[in-house]
Amino acid sequence: MSDPESCLPPGFAPRDPLSSWVLAEPRPGLRLWVDLGDYGVSRPCMTNTYEPHETAFVEGYLRPGMSFVDVGANIGWFSLIAAQRVGPTGRVIAIEPRPDSASRLAMSAAENGLSQIAVHRVATGAAPGRMKVGALIAGHNTGGTWLLTTESLLQRTSVGHQLFDVDVVRLDDMAIGRCDLLKLDIEGAEYLALQGARDTIRRCRPVVLTEINGPVLRLVSQVPAAAYVQLLRELGYRPHELAATGLGRPLGDDELSSVDASFNVIFLPREPGFSPRRADVEQGSTAAHRPPA
Repeated sequence: MSDPESCLPPGFAPRDPLSSWVLAEPRPGLRLWVDLGDYGVSRPCMTNTYEPHETAFVEGYLRPGMSFVDVGANIGWFSLIAAQRVGPTGRVIAIEPRPDSASRLAMSAAENGLSQIAVHRVATGAAPGRMKVGALIAGHNTGGTWLLTTESLLQRTSVGHQLFDVDVVRLDDMAIGRCDLLKLDIEGAEYLALQGARDTIRRCRPVVLTEINGPVLRLVSQVPAAAYVQLLRELGYRPHELAATGLGRPLGDDELSSVDASFNVIFLPREPGFSPRRADVEQGSTAAHRPPA
């Protein structure tokens, strides 16, 4: 088996001198490379308690043959679970700019024999190019990775972060033929990623599971949360609460734009015929997934 550190590009140090990557089995039949020094993502994954509502939604919605696009895949929790749900006839596109996380994700996919996962070590944005990313070194959370879109943000992350250059791509340029579920969790760069995914979203009409973090959106995308919600509405989507039971009640713009905390929201296409019942989403009924032809 490969040494995890050997998969890192030159110049990228491990997250923390005390970090230790191990191969865990958080569920029967699911093996995942985790960092014992990461208390934000890896530790909850090890105990099968990471983002339980989001996990239940992804598992309930996806069916064999579907396609899942995981933007901000981190160490691969959602990508691996999604790959098991969509099976060998489905597809998972995992996008993660952080080198150590992306390399472990690829190793976990190979460990589980999930060849339907394609790992892309890039960032997503409104336009292609190159940009610096800051990875939190000693914050005990591999999710602390930022696309440094402004000079002031670059200066703020110059201490305590490892900086590296990464290719930025538009989702519209990734030849995504099908997308049934799109997950966006990229530390405030969600608005930029959506700007570069307009054509894909209009063509595929996926359900969108996204983080909304007002303060971080302002820092990275330089827009308020209200602008991000408005962009999704312009693309023909309506927001719903992500509840413990699955798909929750519809949400108003005031609820989404006035809260400064970080929370996840489900956006559903607004076209006629697309109105999944709560039981459909929980059980993964295929009747919920597409409007009638």
